[in-house]
Amino acid sequence: MTNPPQDPYAPPTTTAPDASAPPTESEPSTPDAPTTVLPDTADVPAQPYGVPPTRPGTDGLAIAALVTGILQMTIIPLGLGIAALVRIRTSGRSGKGFAIAGIVLGALSTVAWAAIILLFSALFTNDDFQEAFAEGFEEGYEESTGTDLGLEDSAGTDPGLAEASSTEITVGDCFEDPPLEAVDCTSPHHSEVFGVQELAGEEFPGEQQVIKETEEFCLSAFTEYVGTDYMDSSLDFFYYYPTEEMSTSGDREVFCEAVTMDGSPLEGTVAGSGI
Repeated sequence: MTNPPQDPYAPPTTTAPDASAPPTESEPSTPDAPTTVLPDTADVPAQPYGVPPTRPGTDGLAIAALVTGILQMTIIPLGLGIAALVRIRTSGRSGKGFAIAGIVLGALSTVAWAAIILLFSALFTNDDFQEAFAEGFEEGYEESTGTDLGLEDSAGTDPGLAEASSTEITVGDCFEDPPLEAVDCTSPHHSEVFGVQELAGEEFPGEQQVIKETEEFCLSAFTEYVGTDYMDSSLDFFYYYPTEEMSTSGDREVFCEAVTMDGSPLEGTVAGSGI
């Protein structure tokens, strides 16, 4: 019998050797080779490419804390930095270093500004500094404008009474200012003296203490002289007090004078008027 012709397009066929047959001399016996079964991938869906996770950005509050800290905005970077640290802990964003730097810069600027404020406060409440500042300002103004402000002649809030300190002033005196001139209180006048006293003690207590004592004295004397409390009156008042130099030379009197609110002349005495 003859074999049918082989299909040239058919896959090659192999016949597995009979394991029970003894090996021939020309073919040594070999163990069965492992076979690999490949899965059928026709029905397996294609897997998409994985998307890498996005990295969280820098926290905006941390950046703001750093910027305001560089600008020395005192407590603002402190608050922003603390808020940024709290939010970074929960959000996982970066910027912790910015927040800490902002807190440090804010603390340093706060301490620096506090020291500057305390220094200027101490200077401006110092009698010697105030006197030197006033003298320097007057000299500079006079050199630039040629006008004398007359600050050295005025120890209090009213230059007129400062000029009259060399004369005897008593309660009830009325003055026309300017120029400073005693007038009859029944005629129009600028001011009326309602309080006079000397500084207590032998030592000059300092300008700020003198101002405080003078204001307290004038408020009390105003009520007694005018007949109404200053806060309820339509009048205003000025006062004059001596400087330490004037006090040393023997001029230790404090004067209080009543004036109108708008600077218009007084008509008649204000004593007991209740206005």
